Amino acid sequence: MRRSLPALLLAQVLIAPAVSAAHPNNSIAPRIPPATPYGYHISLSDDPRRRDGEADPVPAESPLPLGDYRAIEAQAGAYTAALIEPAADLGRALQARGDHREALPYLKRAVHLARVNEGLATPTQLPLLERVLASQLALGDREGAAGTQRYLLRLRLANAPDEAARQVAVAEYADWQRGRYLAREGFDTYRFLVDLRLVNERELARLEAAEADGLPGAGLAQLPYLRDMLRTEYLVSRYEGERKETIRMRAGSSANQSYAPSQSLEAEDFRLMRKYNYRGGRQLAERIIEIHRAQPEPDRAALARALLDLGDWHLWWHQPGPALRSYREAWDLYANDGDPATDPAALFPAPRELPVASPFFTAAPPPDEHLEPAEGQARFTVNRLGQARDVELAVLEARDEAAAHTALYRMMKDFRFRPVLRGGDAVDSGGLTRRYSFRY
Repeated sequence: MRRSLPALLLAQVLIAPAVSAAHPNNSIAPRIPPATPYGYHISLSDDPRRRDGEADPVPAESPLPLGDYRAIEAQAGAYTAALIEPAADLGRALQARGDHREALPYLKRAVHLARVNEGLATPTQLPLLERVLASQLALGDREGAAGTQRYLLRLRLANAPDEAARQVAVAEYADWQRGRYLAREGFDTYRFLVDLRLVNERELARLEAAEADGLPGAGLAQLPYLRDMLRTEYLVSRYEGERKETIRMRAGSSANQSYAPSQSLEAEDFRLMRKYNYRGGRQLAERIIEIHRAQPEPDRAALARALLDLGDWHLWWHQPGPALRSYREAWDLYANDGDPATDPAALFPAPRELPVASPFFTAAPPPDEHLEPAEGQARFTVNRLGQARDVELAVLEARDEAAAHTALYRMMKDFRFRPVLRGGDAVDSGGLTRRYSFRY
């Protein structure tokens, strides 16, 4: 079913809930659309990262090595190092059968024995803790898994052989925290965003000190942490608030005394992250560009990507002037390098939804018991400012077609696209057709 744009506008007025138009951040004047399900519940249907889920094969049962474990315990005692591997084998065998509740005590015992016999931060614990984590997740113990993830991060950093291993450890932990935020686990989900920033800031502080001491490569090593912090700033920019908690206060002896609930340090940190969100993201993107330009032989492709990232951030905040200047710099970088193999038009093959490379625009909409899945198709034009115009929508699959239509229209209205540049100037791009999977 297709509807004209005036009809869509009327439907939005009649159906869309009332929301404040002002952005929660107050670090700059422009207003941007209020938070919507964009980024949490919509994806391109043909995204190559999407794949149909396949059921894991049921493993064949194997005999449990319980006898070996008990024999060694009886002979050498309950705290012998010789029990580490038998306890781990027993836990693995129970996991293979799907008995995660039974497997956990043996796996945790193997970890404890490793700590007692080898020390608090030995690499022996790493594969054991990964097994513990797998069983906790299988049992739905998210809080227990969160504690295991924090412990794993400390151990991985303590045993990292090089900077690349540290980057992988931090990235895996950041993906975990980001997933918890997008799944909206519990109250105070802003804590996940604060933690995402802090875990990268600690690594940055270490590398900045190393750079000041003249350590080669310390500047480039900062890039993964800076990029992850920029992704976090995108999430901060669309923070939707928390479910309200009940606050209990007891009156004191003075009838005129007033009480205010105290805020945690995390809450204050996040307040500042929101207040200076635009500036914070811009400074991160500019720092990435600065690092690339400071190299003796800058990587042209990486520098162009960094310039595009800065332009994307400006455009996300409805700053088309600075955005187009940054895009034009990337264009000029390729156009003026004297290399015919570098075509600046290749940097802008087609309009792309923003943020292009962040977890906002996910590979597949996450499951949500409160939202319905749907499939839709959009035909539209992207103007030189990255806005969708002349939108025509068709809902292809949905339980409630009218509600799905309104939700998809609001998302399209909220989208920002990296525009196409030709000859160094942004141009309109018409005749676009995209198919989206989303939840409403």
